[in-house]
Amino acid sequence: MDSTLWLQCPPDLYTGEVVCEPPNNNLSKFEGALMWNDETYSLDNEKILLRGCVLRNTVWCYGLVLFAGRDTKLMMNSGRTKFKRTHIDRLMNKIIIGVSETSSLSSPAGEWETVPVQYPPPC
Repeated sequence: MDSTLWLQCPPDLYTGEVVCEPPNNNLSKFEGALMWNDETYSLDNEKILLRGCVLRNTVWCYGLVLFAGRDTKLMMNSGRTKFKRTHIDRLMNKIIIGVSETSSLSSPAGEWETVPVQYPPPC
């Protein structure tokens, strides 16, 4: 905060009005207008930065936050992602299920072989 203390902005700097579209998830389109000092300036994709963008090679600039939090275009565009499985993943799942079913069916058969057999006593 101390590093920006020397910036003294005139009070009329903050008297503008922004008219723009409501928050949506369309990243490729933005339409709006800034009305300031009896002039209208268009706001489109070339004049906005989306959340997470970095502005470089610029000494200074004025900025305005239009939408924040869950209303940003990137947050509205991020939904649940579908978990993608490869053919090998599906094949391995089937093989593992088959092996576990086979081993569970064969384990009781192994129990029968370990039970001692009682033969009738010889006469």
